[in-house]
Amino acid sequence: MRSRVPIAGCAVVYVVGPSGGGPTDLYSRGGRHVMDAMARQGVRRVVLVTNALGDQPSDTVPQRLLKRLVRRIFLEAAWRDARLLEEEIRDRDLDWTVVQPPRLTNGPATGAYRVAVGDCVRGGTRISREDLAGYALKALEDPDTVRRMIAVAY
Repeated sequence: MRSRVPIAGCAVVYVVGPSGGGPTDLYSRGGRHVMDAMARQGVRRVVLVTNALGDQPSDTVPQRLLKRLVRRIFLEAAWRDARLLEEEIRDRDLDWTVVQPPRLTNGPATGAYRVAVGDCVRGGTRISREDLAGYALKALEDPDTVRRMIAVAY
């Protein structure tokens, strides 16, 4: 029998990403399992990292076309699955934040990223995994990010 470790009073940062462009339910199915476990344990705070492949209000026409081309050729399944998770989280009684990064790099943390609430970061095309992790932890403690979609990029 597996022992249960109480996690009440804790928070969750859910950072996943599919490898490759094939079918995936990593965001939606995995996120659903995490949120269900949180509900059972009384954990309310979660930061979920998805992707910045969706159209945003301030995207220019060329940006929208480029995103749609990249999605269509490489990442259609990941884009659709991330949107499923984002739709489901809105219906949950949780203190959620969704962080949407663009292309991830292996560079070091710089702290030079920018954020945008409910929109894209103008001109932001990449962020290091280290800076993304740092921002996710920062968002976890920031009440102004609760129930918000946040873009983060250089």
